[in-house]
Amino acid sequence: MWFCACLALFWVLAVSTSEGPPPPSEQPSGDFTDSAFVAFEDLSSGAVRAYLPSTDATLSVYPSGDGSFLRGVLRSLARERQSRGVTGEPIFELKRAAGGQLLIVDPLTKKWIALEAFGPDNRRVFALLLERALNHRPAHLAEQMS
Repeated sequence: MWFCACLALFWVLAVSTSEGPPPPSEQPSGDFTDSAFVAFEDLSSGAVRAYLPSTDATLSVYPSGDGSFLRGVLRSLARERQSRGVTGEPIFELKRAAGGQLLIVDPLTKKWIALEAFGPDNRRVFALLLERALNHRPAHLAEQMS
C-alpha cells in the first residue's frame, strides 16, 4: 500500500511539473546553398500533393500507398506540432547544405530532420522535391520563354 501511495505521488509530481516536450535541438550550422518552402495536402483520394505555397503549383502527387517515407516524415512533423499545440498550414522548408546535407524544417516548431540519415533512396524523395521547387517556372513564364 505504501509503495502504491509513493508511486502515485511521484506520478502526480512528474505530471504537474512537466513543461511539455523539450525544445528541438539546434539545426546544424553551415552554409545552406539552396532552400525552398513546400506545402503538403491530403487529397480525398488518399494521395498526398506537394506544392509551392507561393503559387499553388503542384510539384508531385503521391498516390495512396506510395511515398511511405514522405508520409512518415510528415506525420512526425505533424505530431510535433500537435504536442506543442501549434496549428498552421503544413508548409515546411527544405534546405540543402554545401556538402549535400538535406534538412526538412518546420518553421513553426523549429523541428528539423536530417534526411540523409535515412539512406540515399529516402533522401532522394525530398531532394527531388527541392529540385522541382527551385526549378519551377510558372506556366505563363515558361510559355513566354519558348
